[in-house]
Amino acid sequence: VSTQSTGLVMNPSEQVLGSFSTLTDEKAVNNVAFGYILRTSFDILLRQKTEDECLQSDEVSKIEVALAKQLFASIFCIILEAAKLDVDAAALKSRLEDYSKSNSRLEYLGRIYTEKKPALRKLLLLTTFQFPHITDVDWTLDYCIKSNTLEKIDTALYIINLKTEKINLSEKTPTSGESAEQKLSVGEENIAFTCGVEELQDLVNKLKDALLAVKRF
Repeated sequence: VSTQSTGLVMNPSEQVLGSFSTLTDEKAVNNVAFGYILRTSFDILLRQKTEDECLQSDEVSKIEVALAKQLFASIFCIILEAAKLDVDAAALKSRLEDYSKSNSRLEYLGRIYTEKKPALRKLLLLTTFQFPHITDVDWTLDYCIKSNTLEKIDTALYIINLKTEKINLSEKTPTSGESAEQKLSVGEENIAFTCGVEELQDLVNKLKDALLAVKRF
């Protein structure tokens, strides 16, 4: 099942999906424990709670610690991958429906994911290296006949201009009684360079190799 906007596919491991299936099994995990694990998983990822304090709570006290850790880990993997790929709740539920043993629990996951997704996406942006993203390219072919140092060159030169956008993180200076606030913005930047035919062909080949590597991933 592909995402709504990126076309990428969620691909959690069978171990993660198996643990998720256990989490949705009402015979294995009662409703109180299920709701607590699901809600606090988002809280832990958003750094509002710690995993240790959640594992010591009364809500999961009847679940073996090893199993509880496994259940938390499965939800971490699923919701982080979903947020990273920018899938919506419908695509998330469709991907997990064959492994869920409770439709109501799957629906509950979808509701909380929709509510928390914007905050998760923002956190991922803040904690991920952000390189400029190419949005367009302009190029010009220039034929160089001679230079200041050489009488005759007779070679083709390509002038490449990459149009990029980059996510910038700025911090608002707090006033009295306020805490520092981080703000995301998208800026535009042009990257221009000149290369010969062989250099351009080498660049094209490297881009093709990178594309194949991404497809294999």
